[in-house]
Amino acid sequence: MSSRRDNPRNTSASSKQIERENRREEKKNREKKTYLKKDENAGAFNNQLRAFNLQLRDIIGDGNCLFRSCELFIKFLF
Repeated sequence: MSSRRDNPRNTSASSKQIERENRREEKKNREKKTYLKKDENAGAFNNQLRAFNLQLRDIIGDGNCLFRSCELFIKFLF
């Protein structure tokens, strides 16, 4: 009987596992996209919005930003 270590499928599985771990680490270390910190006019625009009881929110662009913005809007309404 051959051991699992000798199986060529096992080496590809371990390389896939290493690749997955590397992608997870990259995802953790990736800089989240934020726009308000970089925009020099955001403060002035936010002051104008406060007159209408509104405010700018910086939502992280991670693929779920549309749903997060809808969530914040609904919380604001209720």
